Amino acid sequence: METRIRETLINWAKFKDQVPVDNSDEDPLYRQKLTLLFTGQESLNNSTYKEWSKDVQSRLETIESSDYSFTQGECLAGLIVDMVEDHLNIENWDDDKVTNQQWIAFKAMWHAIESLTTFGSKDLLEALDGTSINDSKPSHRQIIESVELIQKRYLSAMKGAVEGDISPLLDLCDATFTTLLHAKQVSTVMAKQASPRKAALMRHAPNIEARDYAISLYKKKNKGQEWKSMRDAARIIHPLVIVHGKSVGCYFSNDEVQQRELIYRWIRNAQKNS
Repeated sequence: METRIRETLINWAKFKDQVPVDNSDEDPLYRQKLTLLFTGQESLNNSTYKEWSKDVQSRLETIESSDYSFTQGECLAGLIVDMVEDHLNIENWDDDKVTNQQWIAFKAMWHAIESLTTFGSKDLLEALDGTSINDSKPSHRQIIESVELIQKRYLSAMKGAVEGDISPLLDLCDATFTTLLHAKQVSTVMAKQASPRKAALMRHAPNIEARDYAISLYKKKNKGQEWKSMRDAARIIHPLVIVHGKSVGCYFSNDEVQQRELIYRWIRNAQKNS
């Protein structure tokens, strides 16, 4: 059973960034389609989700439902619940005590899935395939903890509820609190790492915009004719680049010679890297 759960998580990770995060389009077959992907019965291959969805639709039977508010994470959680209940032969929830324990177990597992949805497919697959794990990488440690909670502890807690043993559920709850605390710490670390990069990008955005504009002018050529040289091109497009640059917040030197030299370097570097 643990292997099946892990395979389901791997399939989800493969398609996570390619399928809609929720059913905002109110597709009555949304949950069925995601189940096919997450269980490995279907694959997108080289198609987009939209293309595959249209193709697979004719092979599915529409289920009458007034609730289209499923998210990708909820579909994954529901699938794992169905798998575990089928494995443990849970057919009804008549015992209130057992039902309450199973509900608590579900909520714990759900929180673990929610913590995984913050990561991209690349990180998830690196940690899930077991061959590219980097223990020093905060995201990998967090993913491993959450996967263990879903794959092992949730299954044990559900089995314990059926057998009248509450200990696995207590262990699951304890592990959930630890995992969520770690998730908060990881998100803080990742946010701090991302902030300087984001600030740098915002700071340099006007310069990048002006540079890209200069390069686009150079590529259009001089009234359809080849430029005599890159320096000649920089001289001719110089007034247009300065006007556009100032309009987007790019600040140039007051020295026109330095301005033209900068435009020349932009063009030269672009040609080197093309």
